Amino acid sequence: MAWTHIAEAAFIGGCITSLTDWLFAGDWLKAFYNKHPEVWRFVAGKGEGVAIAWSSPMPFLTCAVFACLNRTGTVGERVM
Repeated sequence: MAWTHIAEAAFIGGCITSLTDWLFAGDWLKAFYNKHPEVWRFVAGKGEGVAIAWSSPMPFLTCAVFACLNRTGTVGERVM
């Protein structure tokens, strides 16, 4: 597997992960988040942009790590 395949897998996996995160957290569970907004949001909205900026690349990073681990053969091996 070439490094371009790892980059493609990380990009596609990160996009899919971000979309499912938006679907579950942003759409289905929105009613639960709005019951107690002080738990989920910063005071007066300050600092939310920084938190979002730090958390946005995480799906792409974790997909890249799993793709690299799969390339080295440490993930997904069957033990018989």
